[in-house]
Amino acid sequence: MKNKTKSVLYHPSRNEVGYTCDELAKMFTAAIKRMSPKEKAQLRVELRKTFDTPSQPEPDLWMN
Repeated sequence: MKNKTKSVLYHPSRNEVGYTCDELAKMFTAAIKRMSPKEKAQLRVELRKTFDTPSQPEPDLWMN
């Protein structure tokens, strides 16, 4: 089932409606399809740096 809510991003300087999340997703998908393999690899590295969990999990503080 598709989410019927419509999230909208606003232009920060003009306070106008920009793109919906669906529109942004379609644009990003199209841009990634046009990338070279090297560019895709660079993007993967940057995404891993940003979103990967640390290699050592943090200790549970409540157990002390």
